[in-house]
Amino acid sequence: HTRYASDWSSDVCSSDLFLYLMGRVVPSGYGLLGLILAGLTAAVFSSIYSMLNSASTIVSMDIYRRHINPCADDRQLVRIGKSSVLVFGILAVLLAVLSFSPTSSGNFFLTLSLHTSYPKPGIVSAFFLGVFWQKAHPRSAVAVILAAPLLSFGLEWGYAEFHDSWPWLQATFGERLNFMHRVFIVFLMCLAVQVIMTLFRGGSKELNKAARQVSASPRSEEHTSELQSLAYLVCRLL
Repeated sequence: HTRYASDWSSDVCSSDLFLYLMGRVVPSGYGLLGLILAGLTAAVFSSIYSMLNSASTIVSMDIYRRHINPCADDRQLVRIGKSSVLVFGILAVLLAVLSFSPTSSGNFFLTLSLHTSYPKPGIVSAFFLGVFWQKAHPRSAVAVILAAPLLSFGLEWGYAEFHDSWPWLQATFGERLNFMHRVFIVFLMCLAVQVIMTLFRGGSKELNKAARQVSASPRSEEHTSELQSLAYLVCRLL
């Protein structure tokens, strides 16, 4: 700590901190800097490749072949997969350009977390209750996933408009609601919505009995597979 304390500069941008630290700590002239950067780049591209591959597979197999063209051959599926990768790549580039500027002094990862924080509470709530509470109704998971962005924007707007009316609220969360606090509050709201919907739509006995009866039909298995594929696609893109 004392060895590099004198070399520390408070003017370093937080997004450049990793590169600055490698330049100060990792010895040069041995190829270690290139090895670390190559490993970091490979990890980033590996994640991107896996996401695009999963998205193209879902679009071509679970959407195009199942609902649009059941008689599609391999050449058509490959063409649809390539086209979907191109579309998703263009959308990703547009989102990157619109959401963050390279000349900005802000933290890139905080900006990325801010823009992806609106739908995340609903996804986390759906998976959380789905794992730890067997009574959770499937439609409640769909409801909170769709409602989470609306709740996030609504809470953000409501706090900005009415926080002056409650001094204790402003003293607790500040002049502006931090997005991490918003994510946690919306997550609790999504949990409450799921619990209320589950309780109003019936108990576990009725739900499990209906699930066993419906799961025996091939139509149910196909519908469940479609929902799983759609949920997986949304989560991977986010």
